[in-house]
Parts: sequence; C-alpha cells; structure tokens
Amino acid sequence: MSANPDSIDTTLLESCARLAEEARGLAKKCDAEEAYDPRLWDTVKSLGLAGLCVPEAQGGAQVGTTLFCRVCEALAVADTTTSTLVHLQGNNAFLLRGAPNRATADRVLEEMAAGGILTAYALTEPGAGSDAARIQATARPEAGGYVLNGTKCFSSWANMADVVLVFARITTLPAREAISCFVVRPPAKGFVISRKEKKMGLRASPLCEISLQDLFVPEADCLGPEGLFRQALASLDYSRVGIAAMAVGLAQGAFEYAFRYVHERKAFGQAVADFQGVQFKLADMATDIEAARALTMKCAAEADAGRPFSKLASMAKYHASDVAMRVTTDAVQLLGGHGYTGEHPVERMMRDAKAIQIFEGANELQRMLTFRALRKELA
Repeated sequence: MSANPDSIDTTLLESCARLAEEARGLAKKCDAEEAYDPRLWDTVKSLGLAGLCVPEAQGGAQVGTTLFCRVCEALAVADTTTSTLVHLQGNNAFLLRGAPNRATADRVLEEMAAGGILTAYALTEPGAGSDAARIQATARPEAGGYVLNGTKCFSSWANMADVVLVFARITTLPAREAISCFVVRPPAKGFVISRKEKKMGLRASPLCEISLQDLFVPEADCLGPEGLFRQALASLDYSRVGIAAMAVGLAQGAFEYAFRYVHERKAFGQAVADFQGVQFKLADMATDIEAARALTMKCAAEADAGRPFSKLASMAKYHASDVAMRVTTDAVQLLGGHGYTGEHPVERMMRDAKAIQIFEGANELQRMLTFRALRKELA
C-alpha cells in the first residue's frame, strides 16, 4: 500500500468502532428476534469491511492477519454476531486466494471488494463434523460441469449469502485428492435451505442445513478441478486465529461491563467492587484476557511473517475461547440475579462464548492437533 500503514490502521479501526456502536445498539433486539438487522450488513459494506482480506489487485484492502484480528476483536467487544459475519468474509477471502482456479476465484474476490457480496461456505456434514476429510457430498462430472448431491449442516449465513462455497468429492478423483470446492450462487435449482437451526447463542447469525439435490455447477465454478482440500485446511488456520481474536473481544466486552457494574452496584452499604473476593475475580479475568490476547497476536504475527502457525492457531483458538467462556460466566456471576436476566448483555455473551468453543473445530480437536504438533516437534 502506498499510504502510511499507521494511518490506514487508524482509519480502519475508527470504522470498526462506528460499526461496533451501531451493532451494540441492535444486539439485544437481533438476539431476541433471532434475525440479523440488514442495516448492519449495509454498514459493513459501506465501510469496506467485506473486502478486508481481498488482495489489492482485486480491489480489496489486503490487511495482514494481525490487523484482521484486531478488527475481529474490536467488533466482538460490542457484538459477537457482527464479528462472525466480518470474520467469515475474511476467511472466505483467504480460501479464494489459495484456489487453483484463479479466474473464478478472482472474480468472486472482486465482487466481495466492489459490491460487498455476502459469502458463506458449506463444509460440515451430519456425519463429518471436526473430521472434515470424511465428507460424503459428491460432485459427479457431467458435460459442461458437475452435479452435486448430499447434505450440509451448520453453514453460517447460507440463507442470506450471495455466494456459497460448497465442498464436495469429485467422483472421478482418488479419495485423498477428491475434495474440492464449488461456487454456488443462490437461488439455484437443487440448492435447498432445508432447515434453519435454533441455537443457544449467536441467535442472530443464521445456521443452516443445505440439501444438494442434483445441483448443477458449471465447470468454470469449480475452484479446484484436481482438488483443494489442503488449501481449505490452510484457510482454517487463518480462521482459527481470527476466532481466537473474536473470543478475546467477547471476553473483554463482558469484563468491561461487569467491571462498571460492580463499581455502581451497592451491597451491604458499599460498592460491590470494594469486596476483596470481587477484586480478585476481576484481576483474574483481566489477566486471562491479556494472556489470550498475547497468544493470539503472537500467532497472527507468525502468520504475517510467513512462518508456520498451525500449532499456535489451534492453541489460540481453544485457549481464547475457553477464557471467553470463563470470563462471561464470571461476569454473569458478578451481576448476580441481574446477570441471569436479559436486562444485561452478559447472559447473551455467555451463550455466544459456548458457540466459539465448538465451531471451526471443537476445542477437543484443537488440543489433539496441538499435541500432534508437539509430538512431531519434540519426538
């Protein structure tokens, strides 16, 4: 970029602050109605946040991983759902940047940057969650393209998306290389949103089951005719560090709310914050958040330096989301009975934190991946 990087960072984070305040004001309503306010997506587009990770050659901002993580964190302080939406666009841009079919991938990237199209992806299946290599959806080559069949689940934002990146096995390729990705533009014959899930948290973020029923995809919209599962796994590392930053932001938001509350709330003739037990709890919460942030930013820095960061991505994802779960739970406890009601946002934050522990590879999987990396390094 020709402009001063510090000035670009400042402008971007100011845009995030504007979006965060708008999202904060609508978060309670969106959660209660289990529907995302389209005005927030309009703001994401108008601020250029849909093209954050799109290369400059395709009209995007092409921010580094560290700055992307700062964006995810800043948004999650106010509203985790909005952070997941911006994060998803960045994650999909990372995937598209590594796709072998450059013509189609670049065209979608250009649309993300110029028009702010909403993208989603469909990888998980009812019988293939954390073990994505076991997906069974098929892509049968046919004259001029492929015919897709199968069922996808837990696809975030798919019912609102302009483009869905659908993973399936090309039936003519060897099993190890068969998984590829296809650009689908709903509405399309054979692409059916068969269910929208009801969830504990992240209620305003639609989570969909997709039925692929003889869905024809033109040959040009196959991102990797020889498979691209390795590229997909690589994009998950970027996704996980972004999710870690999101978890840090969520924890920070809950901490700040609880901190203010205990200073304002009186009990037994004094501020709740004057009790030593409360002070110790807040100190532990703040320390956990700083540790999670440091690990996340170390991972992001390694990614920006072009060094391997898969192990750190798994560590950051599971550690930061576990911290978010602890901190939001503690925030509810510090507010007492009020924390358990919808009057205050901490109960929503606690529900959102549980989702982050599970999606994009449950924390048990991240621990397993971390151990495998350690054994490889230290054996």
